[in-house]
Amino acid sequence: MAVEGEEEALLSEPSPSPLGRFPSASRITPFTVLLVLTGAIGGFLFGYDTGVVSGALFYLRDDPILAGLPAGSEDLVEGAIVAGTTVGAALGAGLGSVASDRLGRRQSILYADAFFTVGSVLLAFSTSAFQLIAGRVIVGLGVGVASMIVPVYIAEVSPTKDLRAALVTVNVLMITAGQFFSYLVNYFLSFAGGECWRWMLGVAALPAILQFGGMLFLPETPRWLALKGNLGEASKVLSKLSASPEDAAEFMREIQAPSVATSTAGVRVFSAFESKLFRYQVYVGVTLQVLQQLSGINTVMYFTPVILSSAGIEGRQVLLMSMLPALTNAAMTLVGIWAIERMGRRKLLLSSLVGVALSLGLIGALFSFEAPYGWIVASLMLYLVCFAPGLSPVPWAVNSEIYPTASRGLGSGCSAVANWLSNSLISVLFPSLQHRLSAGGVFWLCGAVSVAGTWWAYLVLPETKGLSETEIQARFAERLTRSGAAGAKPETRSV
Repeated sequence: MAVEGEEEALLSEPSPSPLGRFPSASRITPFTVLLVLTGAIGGFLFGYDTGVVSGALFYLRDDPILAGLPAGSEDLVEGAIVAGTTVGAALGAGLGSVASDRLGRRQSILYADAFFTVGSVLLAFSTSAFQLIAGRVIVGLGVGVASMIVPVYIAEVSPTKDLRAALVTVNVLMITAGQFFSYLVNYFLSFAGGECWRWMLGVAALPAILQFGGMLFLPETPRWLALKGNLGEASKVLSKLSASPEDAAEFMREIQAPSVATSTAGVRVFSAFESKLFRYQVYVGVTLQVLQQLSGINTVMYFTPVILSSAGIEGRQVLLMSMLPALTNAAMTLVGIWAIERMGRRKLLLSSLVGVALSLGLIGALFSFEAPYGWIVASLMLYLVCFAPGLSPVPWAVNSEIYPTASRGLGSGCSAVANWLSNSLISVLFPSLQHRLSAGGVFWLCGAVSVAGTWWAYLVLPETKGLSETEIQARFAERLTRSGAAGAKPETRSV
């Protein structure tokens, strides 16, 4: 049979890299690997800077900067320090969406590194609460820019369609690795004394400087170069990215199609929203990111240290045990890298959502019946096993590929802003929800959102696995037409 012959051919191919079992892995060059790993440092910084604050605050509370505040204001200032990064990230994602389409993907990453470095240095040398809050906002700007541009950069340097999402998921792996590393750093630096928080917050400048230096010697993505009419440079970059002449030739044929003429003429900022198809794609991308945040991930990550403290684990042992969910998250993201190009985005997301909904229902029941802490922790880990391979990477992967090249930064930025705003909303509403609904009720509410999200994704989200940009636009136009918006046509400004 043809399927059997195809499987034999795949099994007989050499596997020169850890991705060797992917059909196109042998066509990836070391230069592509270098670009992906260098770009994904932005994901590592994203994870580190969002994870490190919990451990740093543990020691900041005893520092004169916070201990000397007027009575009653400590909680407000501490909340502002935590929220500063989220507010900055929402602003950064919005700024990055405009900068990436106008200035380029590579240039936007350099700006993110500048924000990371300046903010980390300010935090390390802070002498007042205001400086701490300002430093966290500046770091947040870097987090926001990185969260929307790094997936786009990686997707656009991917030499083949059937590895695009897997390579983007490497960025998600680096986010989870950054979170795990932040807990590890917090634990070991906790032995350094009272002002160890300065090192915890300041050490993030080092990978930012490393990425900045590396990106100076790495190119812009070939798609953005082609968008700006620089076909010669795009071809030169592409020849370094792919070991397959066929892939390079296919790409060049696509970007030299007649439809490129309109895209190379440039697009006014926000004019993309005049397209009904683009608005529909933004709706899908934004909803995916909001669904990711409302499906309980922040609630689970919040409750794990609370449960550990309730179980009698105190001090730096809490920091050590908090590595468990971060490690689980990272390990299961590896499964997502393996699965996303095999199952496809749609099937992986739907299966993940079903598992998330069931595990949230179980967690809610265990809380409601006051089950032993060990059972609750185990159910929280089960949730992460279901969340990390699908609901974690798929929104980022889908948003990196569904928009036309000319408006990809704008679309990705809108979805990233939605991610951070919904994150902030959860942070604000969580204490009130916990008080009104109880812990079990909060998890049941998140489970209900996951059930609704499963049905929404089944109806709305098309599969984009292995499709070119033109094919993705056509598939979304077909889905839009079927939804009742007649007259939708594939975007003609894409590359």
